[in-house]
Formats: sequence, C-alpha cells, structure tokens
Amino acid sequence: MAKQWFEKSYRRSLVDMHIPDWDERFLSQFDSQEYIRLMKLARVESFYIYATSCVGLANFPAKAGNVHKGLAERDVIQEITTAANDQGMNVIVYYNIWSKWAYDHHPEWRVVNAKGQGTADYMWDQPGRYGVCCINSPYREFVKEQLEELCNNYTFDGLWIDMILLPQTICYCSSCRKRYYDETGRSELPRTIDWEDPDFVSFQRRREAWLNDFTAMLTQASKQIKPHISMGYNVSSYSVGWQSGGNVQFFNQNDYLSGDVSSDPLIVTYTCKLFHSSNPKHSIEFMTSVVDSNLLEHTIMKSKEYLRTQLYLTISHNAAFGFIDAIDPIGTLNEKTYAIMGQLFSELIPLEPYLDPASDFCQDVAIYTNFESLVDLRDNTRATKDVDVSVSPHFMASLTAAKSLINANISFGVINSYSMAELDKYQVIILPDLLVISQEEVETFRSFVEKGGSLYASANTSLLDNEGNRHDDFMLAELLGVSYVGKTVENHTYIAPTDKGSFMLPGYSQKYPLTLNSHQHVVRAHESAETLATIVLPEINAANVHQFSSAISSPPEIITTHPAVVANHYGAGKSIYAAGPLELMEKEEQRKSFIQLIKSLLHKPVWFESDAPKPVEITLFHQQENHRFILHAVNIQKELPNIPVDKINIRVKLGDKQPTEVKVLPSNNALPFAHDGQYVEVELPRLDTYLMLVVDYSSD
Repeated sequence: MAKQWFEKSYRRSLVDMHIPDWDERFLSQFDSQEYIRLMKLARVESFYIYATSCVGLANFPAKAGNVHKGLAERDVIQEITTAANDQGMNVIVYYNIWSKWAYDHHPEWRVVNAKGQGTADYMWDQPGRYGVCCINSPYREFVKEQLEELCNNYTFDGLWIDMILLPQTICYCSSCRKRYYDETGRSELPRTIDWEDPDFVSFQRRREAWLNDFTAMLTQASKQIKPHISMGYNVSSYSVGWQSGGNVQFFNQNDYLSGDVSSDPLIVTYTCKLFHSSNPKHSIEFMTSVVDSNLLEHTIMKSKEYLRTQLYLTISHNAAFGFIDAIDPIGTLNEKTYAIMGQLFSELIPLEPYLDPASDFCQDVAIYTNFESLVDLRDNTRATKDVDVSVSPHFMASLTAAKSLINANISFGVINSYSMAELDKYQVIILPDLLVISQEEVETFRSFVEKGGSLYASANTSLLDNEGNRHDDFMLAELLGVSYVGKTVENHTYIAPTDKGSFMLPGYSQKYPLTLNSHQHVVRAHESAETLATIVLPEINAANVHQFSSAISSPPEIITTHPAVVANHYGAGKSIYAAGPLELMEKEEQRKSFIQLIKSLLHKPVWFESDAPKPVEITLFHQQENHRFILHAVNIQKELPNIPVDKINIRVKLGDKQPTEVKVLPSNNALPFAHDGQYVEVELPRLDTYLMLVVDYSSD
C-alpha cells in the first residue's frame, strides 16, 4: 500500500494568519505566489494554509458571509492549493474552531464560564481577542458546513483542525445545560470540583464524550466527500489536564498526531515519545514557533542553534518537524525566516532516507500516563469559577522522571492505554503518581508483573478509579505489597535506607536521611514485601505552630517505622512502591536514588549502554527489513551554541546478530567497533548537536 503524505514528509510549515479586517490594509498585500516561493526557499515539503483563523474570518468565499474583507473577494484557498499541486507540494487546509466572528454575530452560541463570562471577557488575560463558541450549540453545524464547503470545492491532501480541545473551562451555556439534561436528567451542571465524587467525574466523562462526538462528526462529514484526505486535530493541549476534555478516543480520531508546543527540549522528547506510542503508524509531527514567546514578539526569532536542536531532537524520534511563523497584518512574510529554515531543512534532507516511523523503537522502560490522572486533588471542593488551568502532579512527576532517565542513558518511552497490549516489550513500567486507574489497567499491570515484568509506582497511584470512587486501599495493593493507612501531615519529609535499601541511598542514614519535598503516604507493608527505606519526619507540631525544632529549616528528628520505599515480588515479577513522589524530585541525589530503583528493576540486558553526559539524549530504532539499527545522539545543552562532546562510548545490543559495519550518516564514514558476542561497542566522533549512526548486521 502506498504511503500517505504524512508518512513520508518530514519538513513542514504553518503560517499563523489570525488577522481581523477592521482595517482595509489587513491582508491586502497577501501574495500566493510569494507564499509558495518562500515555502520552497525553506525547503518545505508540506504546509498548512489557513481557511479560517481564530478571528473567524474565511480566506475563501464562504457561504456564511464571514469572508475577510482585506482579500477583496479573492479565493486564497483556490490560489494556494492550485499552486501547491502544480509544484508537487502537499497542502493541508487549516481550520480554526475558535471564531470571534461567530461569537460576535451569534451570542447564543458562546461558551459561558462559571462566572457568566464569554471568552472574549477573560481568555488568556487578553480581553477582546478570543471568541469561542460551544460545540453543543448550533455552531457545530456551522463548522460542519464550512468543512463540507472546503472538501467539495478544493483539492488538498488533508484537513487540520486547530483549537479543537475544550477552551480550558467548563461551559455553562444553555446548549450544554440542555444536552446534559437530555442525557442524564439533571438540570444543573456541577459548580464544585471533586475528583472523589462520582457525579462530578461522570460529568467530566460527558464533556470528553461531547468532544469525541464532535470530532467524529467532523471526520465523517469530511471523509464522506474526500475519503483519502488525512484528518488531524491539534492535540497539544492534552497536557493542561481535564479542562481540555482530551482522552484516548480523541487521540484515535487523528490519522497522525500533531501539536504546537513551544517549550524546552524535555517537552519535545516527552511529547514525541507519547505521540509515537499513541498512533498505529507512529506518524507524528512536532510543531513549534520560530519566534520567541509563542509568536508574541513577532520579530525576534529563536536562535538558529536552538531551532537546530529542536529539529534534530524531533527527527531522533522519526517525527516530522513543523515550524510556525506569523504573517504580518498586511499579509507579508519575512524572507529571512524562510532562508534560515531552508538552511536547517537542507541539513535534514540527506538523513531522510534513513528515517522510518514504522521501525521498532528500542525502549527498556516506559512511563505510563493516562488522561484521567491529569487532575489535582487540591482542587477538591473548590468552585469551578475559582480554578485556573494548572499542571497536574502526575504530569510533572512524569516529566521529571523522563529527565532523570535521559540523564542516566536509560532508553524509555511514554505510553498510555493505547499501548496496553504491548507492555511486554518493556522491562519496567513507571506509574508516576498515577492517581486514577481503571479496572482494566489494574488487571493489565497485574498480568504484566505476574509474567515477569517490573513496575514502579509512587504516592497516590491507584487510590481512585476512573468513575471517581476513592478506594479504602490502593487498587494495586496486592501487586505493590502495601496497604494505604493515611498521609503525613508534614509536607517536608525524609527517607532513610534500611540495610536492604542501602543501594538506593548510599551515604544516607536514619540520622541524615534523604530529603523529600512533599508529603508521604503512611502505608503498611505486606508480609511478602521488603522495606527498603522508612519515613523520617521533622519536629513540627501541627496543632501548635510555635513548637518546632528549628526556625529556619526543618531537620529530620522523628524516626518512624513507616515504610517509605517497599519492594515486592509478585508472580515472576517485581514491584517497587515509593510513599512519596521520589521521581518528582529534581536534586541530583534524589534523581540518583530514583534511578537506582529503576535499575534494580531491570532484569534483562538493556538495548544500549552509554557514558554520554547528561545533556545528550540517545534514541535507538531497529529496522528489521533493512537489517540495521539507527542510533541518534542529540546534544541538548541549556546554553547555546553547544560545547562539543568527545569520546562518547555506546554499546548497542545485537543479541545473536552479527555486525558487519558501523557508519556515520549521511557521510557513510566507517567507525571501528568491537563485538563481544552480544553488544557492539563504538566510540562516537565529536558530537556538536547531532549524530546519526547505522549499525548494519548480517542477514544470515
């Protein structure tokens, strides 16, 4: 079967065109031929063209009459799609769900927050800019009709729907109230957050179902007219948590996973790994702006070195890189941006023949995440009107765990329930403060460990089910070897090693234990379990704030027998439970302790070993049909340009395969290597920003 455009295109671009038309100059100088010329200058293969923007104005003769006045009745979509097709470029039509035009013309369609405000009153602290209409209102038909117009009248390769996730708030409009009543018989929408209240959680599942229903309708309507186009939705906002309404079913609506994320390299690698494991073809795209501060600074471009790092970090996951620029209000673009991106993309072209999203991602460890745990128990009992978007403890613990694994040169992935049938490919599964868990997940993790897998879990993991029921004990209690008793009052605690746990805390003791900047759960270890560390507490009297052992610090004073870290054998496998989120801690000694625990759970030879320094991330892919491994090494230093790194040694596991050659790509320069019967060992040449190596082996 022939590959679709998104399976073979790695160089992409999107130009933001969120331009109103109250001034006749706006977009009046837009030139389609110049637009295409700049895309070619940037060496772009596939690009997005705006049919509408968040201001809701159409760049084509839309029947609704919301056409941008500055285009003087031109049909920009026709101009661009025709020119792109003539040039052999892939063109994806961009449609924005937000619409200030519809918001202004149809007040009855508006999203209304718990304070009775429309989004133009408060969104992103920029009043007047953003009008969002509710997907339960008649606006849903308006969007469907505009997409049908586009599909009927133009030739293009895909549709990409932006701002599709719910607008980071619960909507209290009349359409939502009616739909909720029709489906549940309840006339009032919840006004108080409580993740331990099944009624509130049931309402949240309704919101997720509404989003899934809306996207399914748009996909079906579009593909009924154009069966072969790709459908993509911007999924990047999933990480903000429950407010966005994202779930696995929403991810499954996408032919490829794509999102705009303007953040540090850790977010790039985490996002790429999650997207890779959550798409059947592993077709993913990482988008980021070329301008600092998410395009707000407009003329200040990110450094070439920074963009190069993000580009190579992206392709080290076999992902496409999409850069985002913003058009000038009059419709022009800065040629300098496209010349720089052309230079960067020119570096990528000779590497593309070696990229293959279908190849096997070699990973020993997996960080497990689910959408249901992207919540914060500290929000319980708070009014919905008082809660802003915040990053969940689970997400932060996942990110910090990812950084520790990179620093330790441990190969890892990020997975969710989409990958549950493939857990056996990993040695260790990490559940970082995974508060909410389904019965299906419980049974899957039990089976995984029982068959010989290893599992690490921390803090609140499995205290709630996905229907909002708080259990008296951990749902994974039998597997983890601990039972829930309570929680420390202190939010600054310590862990002290036992004799059996000295390997994870060398140099620490009961008198001088390791700091944990968080609460810990008080648990009872089962008879089958081994306590590796215990809780030590500071001398603080919660009932009398004047009673403390030190005014400035909170030194360890109270030695307890409460387990802080527990190891448990279950079936043929093993688990470790940490009573506090050890993986969330960022100090070097804390990271080392977490990594020691993960290493103790590895029970087979790992995919690779390396002495690479912390700023270097290594990824490895197996291309079985080509009888080769492809290794990527990316230098991700905080201060740029990078200081080159010399003499990195890497050992790659081949098993019983016989290596024939190790080469640097794309130059094909051969490197000397050693082979001990299982591992190939090679010293990398000087690493500036990026190196790609191929390890070929015999097909016999």
